Amino acid sequence: MFSEDGVKVVDGAIAVDISSDEFEARVRLLHADLPGDSRLILETLHDAGVTCGILEQALLELSLSTGHSVVVAKGVRPGRGKDGWVEYLFTPLPSGDEQWNPYTHPVVRNTRAGQTIAIIHPPSEGTPGTTVTGKTIPGRLGRKASLELGSNVTRDKNDLTRVVAKVDGNIVPLPSCGLNVHPVLCIAGDLDLSVGDVDFVGSLKVEGDVKGGVSVKVGKDLYVLGGVEDATIECGGEVVVEKGFIGHGHGCISARGDVRVHHVRNQLVKSEGNVCIGIESIDARIEAGGKVEGITAVIIGGCVEAGGDIEVKTIGSVENGQVRIHGGKRGWILLRLAEIDKGCGELENLLRGLRQTVYAHGLARVCGSPSPEQETGLKELQVSVDNAHVRMSALQHERHTLTQELQHMNNPRVIVHDVIYENVSIDIDGARLVTDTPLKQVMFVKEKHRVVPRDLEWRVPDGHDGH
Repeated sequence: MFSEDGVKVVDGAIAVDISSDEFEARVRLLHADLPGDSRLILETLHDAGVTCGILEQALLELSLSTGHSVVVAKGVRPGRGKDGWVEYLFTPLPSGDEQWNPYTHPVVRNTRAGQTIAIIHPPSEGTPGTTVTGKTIPGRLGRKASLELGSNVTRDKNDLTRVVAKVDGNIVPLPSCGLNVHPVLCIAGDLDLSVGDVDFVGSLKVEGDVKGGVSVKVGKDLYVLGGVEDATIECGGEVVVEKGFIGHGHGCISARGDVRVHHVRNQLVKSEGNVCIGIESIDARIEAGGKVEGITAVIIGGCVEAGGDIEVKTIGSVENGQVRIHGGKRGWILLRLAEIDKGCGELENLLRGLRQTVYAHGLARVCGSPSPEQETGLKELQVSVDNAHVRMSALQHERHTLTQELQHMNNPRVIVHDVIYENVSIDIDGARLVTDTPLKQVMFVKEKHRVVPRDLEWRVPDGHDGH
């Protein structure tokens, strides 16, 4: 047996041709007048190193005919593994709408810092192959998934297959198969009913107006370059409205941080911090946990309540009805402390009764095996005891916080830089005064359970105690 150009010839009668990748073997009978013997062909293949994938039917056909090459053995080619893929853990892009504009009609996909937003699944190994000569060829690995990590996106240090957000914000897919997380959601035009309600964990910037009928919930800050109409806004941070907040009395801005607005009419503004008014508040209700500031602002009609100072340019007018000014939280704190004491007393009585019942159930268990109903009842009692302790702890914490605030509280002032008109009701921590004549450049303080006016030149420095 000898080999020439990859073809092995046996006894000058049988030629065995093995492909270069060894996944196929061919046999040709060199003597056309003598049909081959399949047993002899099989032995020849083995001698040539062909041991796998032999096709018995092909051997039979070859033994009955001569003169042409026949494939008599085929190997198993290695398979390719499944490609890696990205599993997105959020709502996909809107489909079938080429007119969708993410700047005027953004898709909100909320995520929190540290939250997994995608999982990169690795490719799998392919199935191994076998050559006709018996060699094992490893399977081919599938393609790796590609995902661009954009701004505020990273891999989980403990599990690199997980993609997590670095900040609270909006998940924004990239055209190049990637992800961004934007902490600020921007709306290029008006926020109206065509955009719909917005509930976003980050900050929101509206470059137009917030129209009536829209509900807006923002976890952090809200910045409106235009105005706000009869909309409902809840904000976990600061609110800035460059223009006015006007409507028919159906609008409300409620914020944990400060609120700054150019002007307000017929609406409600609530802030746990300070409220700053640019030019006017007309027939509005302003509620601030801190100060109300507006040294260039006019207050006409409505009500202003603040835990701290109220400092404006003008209060009231010649034509308008009464304005109510309420400064200080001392009265509210005292009322709330009384409610807390009452609630704690009720909880103490409840706990006393629950403990007695639990004790009775415990005695029953000592005296004999309790029934399933008794065991269930005991568990429910213990849950009630635990819940009562939680409520008691929360009330005690609130009592401590309010008591500390009361001890460090200064009496607020009502400061008017221009004029305060008659028929303005001023309440400072329960003491009340109604102005009966216009006064200019005046400050109202509480002294010995009375509200008294002082010339503004006599202004008490910040940090006063009001006595």
